[in-house]
Amino acid sequence: MPAAGSDGTGIGIALLDSGRDFNHPDLKPAPNTPATAFNAVSPGASCQDDGGHGTHIAGLIAAQNNTIGIVGVAPAARLYCVKILGADLTGTDSDVIAGLDWVFQHGNSVNPPIRVVNMSLGRPLGAGETMANSVIRPLIQALYNAGVVVVVSAGNNPSLEVSQVVPPDFRRRSL
Repeated sequence: MPAAGSDGTGIGIALLDSGRDFNHPDLKPAPNTPATAFNAVSPGASCQDDGGHGTHIAGLIAAQNNTIGIVGVAPAARLYCVKILGADLTGTDSDVIAGLDWVFQHGNSVNPPIRVVNMSLGRPLGAGETMANSVIRPLIQALYNAGVVVVVSAGNNPSLEVSQVVPPDFRRRSL
């Protein structure tokens, strides 16, 4: 259980994933409005999770300290849903870019402001691509410069070394 003062109070976390189950009994109810949620896969549609992964990650982050299941690492944090993966848990670079851009544009207008971006995804580097020239690099740098920490899982694909993966291991669909 998180120690007092480290439970996420006052911290906004943007969860860039497959959405979130807004009816989950162990996750604090959160609005699903254009001001607090974004769907890059189907712009204007709900951020409701149809792949399950986003809700799983939301629980690891912010499941409540109650008698249901686990306690998240930051149960008092406010999660903002940014849907960048479809029901099949795949996405595109353009979906990731749109999600990161939404956070950059709206992160300070929500309460509490977004100070963390969580992504549990990645993909193999393309031909000639490096971490330094990845298309997502400029937005991650802009968020960092704005005081937003971007965290990603590393090693979702055991057949690849971390140095071969661009944080943000989703399978690349055609753009």
